[in-house]
Amino acid sequence: MTNVLSGNAYEGYVLDDVWCISPFVDGKIGNLEIKSTASFLDGNGRGDGKYNPFTPTYTHNPDYAGFWANRSLSSFARLGYNFSKNLKFEVQGMGVWNGGLVDTTWDSFSCLIQNDPRNDPNPIRISGVGGLGFDGDNQFLFAGRLSGKLFDKLAWKFAVGYVDTYNEDPDAANNGLDNLYKINDRMFYDLQLSYSPIKNVGFFAKTGYISGDNDSIEEKGTGLGGLAMGVTYNY
Repeated sequence: MTNVLSGNAYEGYVLDDVWCISPFVDGKIGNLEIKSTASFLDGNGRGDGKYNPFTPTYTHNPDYAGFWANRSLSSFARLGYNFSKNLKFEVQGMGVWNGGLVDTTWDSFSCLIQNDPRNDPNPIRISGVGGLGFDGDNQFLFAGRLSGKLFDKLAWKFAVGYVDTYNEDPDAANNGLDNLYKINDRMFYDLQLSYSPIKNVGFFAKTGYISGDNDSIEEKGTGLGGLAMGVTYNY
């Protein structure tokens, strides 16, 4: 990772003297699935959490407080209900306050947002969630998803949700940009299909759309979308 102002490489996150509290719940009650977790980081006054674009933010600078230097919080909760082995409904909510930490493997229900880029490379991903502990970096996502199988070979997922991941301050870890697009106060729609005609071979297609921001003068009515298709082979 390279510093956007100095060109120097980061040696890693400065997380000296940080408290981390991260409770979680994961279980079932009959056909109901429950998952929830939170991450609270406290830098013990190491910094004020303010993002200053004029201060070189790399670890060689003795005045650099590091990421998550103040207090930040992230949390999500998900409920799932299995109507049968071939039909499932899920609903979830996610919130980030002051640049709370969110793992890149978190599933947003959208192939355009987050969607596990570490373990599932996705060429149409355009936005992440979570931050680096800067004050005022607040993000929210609420979504529902229906999924199932047909004839044990065709799997499908359809999701609808609300998302707001845009922060006015640039993100030092993303070339001075907070994501690549101003995704604030928008709806998203997602459809994913996978078909396995024979053992170990599968085909997939996924598409997503994020509605236009009617409150934006520059991007009024402009939506964002993507489509990806491919073949998988398990060996």
